[in-house]
Amino acid sequence: MFKEIKHTVWCLVAIVCLSACTVEIPSYVIQPQEMEDLLYDYHLMQAMAGDLKSSEGYKRKQYEQYVFDKHHVTEAEFDTSLTWYMRHTKELEAIYKNLNDRFSTTKEKLAAHIPPYERTNRITKAGDTVNVWDDFRMARLTVSPLTNKLNFVLPTDSNYHKRDAFEWKLNAHFLGDTALTRAIMGLTLIYDKDTVGSSCVINQTGSYSLSLTNDSNYQLKEIHGHVYYYNRDKERLGEASATMDSLPEFSVLPVADLILSDIAIMRYHRPETVTTDTVSVTEEVDSTQSVQG
Repeated sequence: MFKEIKHTVWCLVAIVCLSACTVEIPSYVIQPQEMEDLLYDYHLMQAMAGDLKSSEGYKRKQYEQYVFDKHHVTEAEFDTSLTWYMRHTKELEAIYKNLNDRFSTTKEKLAAHIPPYERTNRITKAGDTVNVWDDFRMARLTVSPLTNKLNFVLPTDSNYHKRDAFEWKLNAHFLGDTALTRAIMGLTLIYDKDTVGSSCVINQTGSYSLSLTNDSNYQLKEIHGHVYYYNRDKERLGEASATMDSLPEFSVLPVADLILSDIAIMRYHRPETVTTDTVSVTEEVDSTQSVQG
């Protein structure tokens, strides 16, 4: 009988522990499977909206409303639910892991229908403001050597002009504590005889962007970019004694994953140089003002 009571007690303890580890999702929050389906359509919508001109911002709101109507939720319900998930990173991480798998599968299916010659010789859209990013707008990085980098190479084509400006932008969300991690974001313009680059550090959740202008006299060949995500233990070990035989205590702590979303590379055509008449008028006005001063 004592064994039966002891067994019952251990069962109750196990049930209590499992209950304590399970986060109860409030009724006002969109449930995980529904949230996953909604976010899948939401990110696809953002990819479509990324090609819109700045004057067509109203269409983005129409796209968003279509997604909300499709899933029978309001924008307020979506914002409230997303805020809750951002505060419960394990639940959000599970959703984005599934999303990453779904997007990868979709990408493979789409690629199978594209002839090989079109995959390497695609021409970007023409226009003054164009999103030239042609990949999925979301990525999940870990500190593992196999999944800690986002790299891309974009070749130029006839729709790229001299003096074009480029802006690479994305949203970063850390699934946990960022004390042990850091990401480096870099953008580089590759010319036939020159290279120009810019970089920044991603160390907290938020929006990030890098901008470069094609102001070189050389021919622009490619645009390179990367996000490199790593464990800062390596930096701290470099600062520690070279004779250290064991890793420091913080090395065994869990490390957060990094979600990159809303990835876009905007290409902006600069307006043509002002006419000679306009320059002469401007110079005349400036000259008059300086004389009066």
